[in-house]
Amino acid sequence: CTAISSASVFNIESWYLSISENTGVPEIWRFEKQQWRMGKSLFDDRESYRRNSPFNYVEKISIPLLLWTGENDKQINPKQSISFYLALRRMQKKGVLLVYPKETHSLVLKQNQIDLYNRVRDWLAYFLKGEKSDWVNQAIN
Repeated sequence: CTAISSASVFNIESWYLSISENTGVPEIWRFEKQQWRMGKSLFDDRESYRRNSPFNYVEKISIPLLLWTGENDKQINPKQSISFYLALRRMQKKGVLLVYPKETHSLVLKQNQIDLYNRVRDWLAYFLKGEKSDWVNQAIN
């Protein structure tokens, strides 16, 4: 078993209380009325926000995670993915973080698209099929 996450949101509470680099407005709207559909503010329903934040469950993660983000992602701050990776490593979990320079929320540079494709393919083959991969083996050990 394994999982892959791109532009990971790790700590919902901290992201809720941040300013969008794209628009310059607080991210609150994204949670209350848009994409996250929480329906209430963090302060009106802390438990729902806590339940939906991976930050609160790192110690329970039992599968290897491949995380990736664009270095210049202005939609979801790359620090969310970096924090997720650092928490995994601190808890001695298997995880790898790929940060693509000069990329934003989506990979547009062909060489990065190819690299990510190959790494995802290798990652899945390693953990789901038992195939060998030098880079995966080195990255998780």
